[in-house]
Amino acid sequence: MKKAIFILLFSLIVSKIQAQSWETLNAQGIKLRDEEKYAEALVIFQKARVQAEKESGKNSENYLNAVTTVASLYNEQKKYAQAEPLYLETVNIFREIKETNNTEYANNLGHLAIIYYQKGEYERAIPLQRESVEVNKVVLGKNHKDYITSLANLVAFTEKQGNITERITLSISLLDLIKKNLGEDFPNYAVTMNNLAKIYVDKGDLDKAEALLGSALIIMERNLKEDDINYINTSISAAVMYKMQAKWDKAEKIRIRLADFYQKTNENSSEYLTSLSELIELYNIKKDTIKTEKLCLKAIEICKKNKKENHIDYGIALLSLADLYRVKEDYLKAEALYLESLEIFKKTDIKFEFNFLLQ
Repeated sequence: MKKAIFILLFSLIVSKIQAQSWETLNAQGIKLRDEEKYAEALVIFQKARVQAEKESGKNSENYLNAVTTVASLYNEQKKYAQAEPLYLETVNIFREIKETNNTEYANNLGHLAIIYYQKGEYERAIPLQRESVEVNKVVLGKNHKDYITSLANLVAFTEKQGNITERITLSISLLDLIKKNLGEDFPNYAVTMNNLAKIYVDKGDLDKAEALLGSALIIMERNLKEDDINYINTSISAAVMYKMQAKWDKAEKIRIRLADFYQKTNENSSEYLTSLSELIELYNIKKDTIKTEKLCLKAIEICKKNKKENHIDYGIALLSLADLYRVKEDYLKAEALYLESLEIFKKTDIKFEFNFLLQ
């Protein structure tokens, strides 16, 4: 009998030692994560999740913390398929226990919204992000960086499905908050100006777009290097807009700067060829035959050198040069170039009407 009692007590002691608490497991997982031992940390955090449920139940704060931690670790490793159901579970628990006015709920809404957005499920992502914005506004206030970040994400999401009026309203609010709290030199301020300008271009309000892009470029020139992708994208936006306004000289100035940059970086790149094509089109419009011919020959030379005779920019250069020779009444050269360019365009979705008369 005494032996049986001893064995029972021993078993209970061993069981108690083996069944570590959620708090102990969580601390171990954090240590491993900080040491960048992510696979080991994940195993421990999963155990902590199970233990938290045993100790406190699924509606407890410890269980919510445990699930959020596992979801976050998956998210950081870009394992979104594993993170998604966990974030969804926490969101549902927060709603069930009516604890939705807190930043943890808002953060998990935001993470889940980003996952849906990346999957192209915009109809699921946008409502979640709207709710995240509203919760952050109530809990943190409009001037808090987390509210500004959540609003910036909503602005990005609505680019896919939001109507123009809403997108403008949200973008203006975001601009005002960034300027007030972070300053005009904060990188995303000028980027947001560029994005708002593109909305105005879509709306046909080119004057407002021009003002925004002009200011954005000034800020970027002051703070960014010429190879910064945001500076390049904003420059392209401005060039496109000036072309729509028939402000050829302003468009040309930007296109020359972009072409010089791409040439210096890699003369054989597709970006440089595209820049040449844009300049060729501008010089055609301006009837600057000397510059048109020079750039056409340059583009043709690069394409041949890099065996890109089937590249669309090669076809554009041939076509532009053919137009030039036709104007000069050099019909034999024009005919050969037209026919060669026609063969290239046949292989693409681009259609041209060759309604000229060769003599």
